[in-house]
Amino acid sequence: MNLNDYWLTPNFLQGPLPFNKYRKNLPFFLSLQEKELYKKDLITAPADWHYRTKEVRYDINSSDYRAPEWNSIDWKNSICVFGCSHVFGEGLALDETVCYQLEQLTGRPVVNFGVTGSSPIFSYHNSLILDMFYPTPYAVVHAWSHYDRLPYYTEKMIKRLGPWSGTEWDEYDDDAKDLIYLWNKHQVNPMTWLKFSAYSSKQMWSQKTKYFEFSYFKPVSDLLNITYAQAMDHARDFRHFGIKSHQNAARIIADQL
Repeated sequence: MNLNDYWLTPNFLQGPLPFNKYRKNLPFFLSLQEKELYKKDLITAPADWHYRTKEVRYDINSSDYRAPEWNSIDWKNSICVFGCSHVFGEGLALDETVCYQLEQLTGRPVVNFGVTGSSPIFSYHNSLILDMFYPTPYAVVHAWSHYDRLPYYTEKMIKRLGPWSGTEWDEYDDDAKDLIYLWNKHQVNPMTWLKFSAYSSKQMWSQKTKYFEFSYFKPVSDLLNITYAQAMDHARDFRHFGIKSHQNAARIIADQL
């Protein structure tokens, strides 16, 4: 198999997503679990809970990103933000995401490359493909996710493995649990992969455009000695950061760029 004819294409490494994870529950939920949790939260949350009335929609492009189609993007004037579900904006309306907030602050188009369950390695791979196939953007931002994750490439999909592997949130085979256990058995392993991904990205992008990196995870910010964007509130699912948190992150990015 020729790798260039498979994953290494201008369509990026997202690939086809598990049907039960996305398509079946869109546009209002990413998974059945998220939908069920929201129903429970409607019962227990305060009467003035923001998401009783605030609509959350996940409108995604043909490559499954919360972004415009690639051929419609003004790449040279855009800010590209890579990261995990925090960047994607899981549990948030579009106008609550860090990318939307950053767009308002800078007046520039911001391309959301957030992927739920994304690992540092996966984000690095995607930014590498951006560099290979598309014009250099105005700026590149990496919101490095936790190092306890990794991608696993198969002929049909890209499995995004992490602490959730083998739990009710996981849609992969049982081997995923074994693999993520081995990945994290010795902490020096995932930490080293994170450092190489971060160092490689910085080397690639900082020489040709504006570049900034930060993390929503304190262990990651400490390890890489980069800015930490802490949680100030929560999204609809009470698992991800909320609008105030992303407003703060957007200000941090805008100030650095």
